[in-house]
Amino acid sequence: LAIQKRVFDFYFLLFLPSITFLLGGILWFGTQIEWGEDLRKRFALHGGLLAISGFLLLQPILPMSWRVMMRDPQSSPVAYWDHERRNLDELVEWGKKLDFPPGTTVFGDSATTPLFVLGTDFRIALNEADTNSMRFRAGYPPPEEFIQRLEESRVNMLLVRTSLRADGKETLNGMFLIQEFGEYLKREFQPAASLEMNDRTKVYLLARKPVNE
Repeated sequence: LAIQKRVFDFYFLLFLPSITFLLGGILWFGTQIEWGEDLRKRFALHGGLLAISGFLLLQPILPMSWRVMMRDPQSSPVAYWDHERRNLDELVEWGKKLDFPPGTTVFGDSATTPLFVLGTDFRIALNEADTNSMRFRAGYPPPEEFIQRLEESRVNMLLVRTSLRADGKETLNGMFLIQEFGEYLKREFQPAASLEMNDRTKVYLLARKPVNE
């Protein structure tokens, strides 16, 4: 987590089972020690372990000066739904104004496509809502295989999110940074509509190119 640029709160659920076993083992060990009538040492041991565990788990929400990891200002706690819903109203309002037949299939950016589909008459291609780039980089499935499935289903449109860099250049985000998806986008699709969500982020809806192009 210390090297993550964005830390979602649910990441910490992964630590709970291991910490539970660790603390349980240490607490059991503490019960096997003969403390005599002085219970202060036992309480100090148990309390210290709980304090250390809590301190580590609370790293994302502690003041920066108190942290032992995630000291990068960008590593702040991000509630998952809060992160995604920031674009919900804009996307839905925009999507409802678009003139496409109900059931038009769309595939694309993981941060915007599911929200876009939920509030409109569009449908997610292949029922694949999880298009996080990490999934494809890990090979589950490989990009080439997934693109083949998209072509077999004749997906109608792509939803692409871009960002404006400091040098003024517009760049693709998410899964379309992967070479295979970037090439697929340029080869088979062309812009049909766009939404400027803020001064640095834009969303494009791309339709298939005419067959003769």
